[in-house]
Amino acid sequence: MFPSQYGWLGPVSSLVGLPLLLSMPVAAGVAILRYRLYDIDRLINRTLVYGLLTALLGGVYAAVVLLLGQLFGGIGAEPPSWLVAGATLAVAALFQPARRRIQQVVDRRFNRRRYNAARTVETLQCPPTRPDRPGHPDRRAAGGG
Repeated sequence: MFPSQYGWLGPVSSLVGLPLLLSMPVAAGVAILRYRLYDIDRLINRTLVYGLLTALLGGVYAAVVLLLGQLFGGIGAEPPSWLVAGATLAVAALFQPARRRIQQVVDRRFNRRRYNAARTVETLQCPPTRPDRPGHPDRRAAGGG
């Protein structure tokens, strides 16, 4: 860090300066995580969801093409083009349901408060009884329950 003209400070500055230099990113990381700066939770959530989704759909696509390619094309032969197109459509159809399911798993595991809030909203949106049954608020208001 310091040139040799400073004498004995040269080796000391390397011993002190290097840990100080390396502690800066660590301190920034601790501050970001501790004080929830830059909405890092959302970044981690999305990274987990789309990383897992990419691995899952890539694996499904490779498995479908390889297994069905062996079945219909034979060993060592190139799989038929209709098979590749069908595998692509199957993976495209699986994208949204798989993304929703993975998002639920990640939310349940890492973001319990958001998961509980989403479950509460879901249960409040569904009416507990049907309007044609006795005890439903609409029927009681009309004098039928």
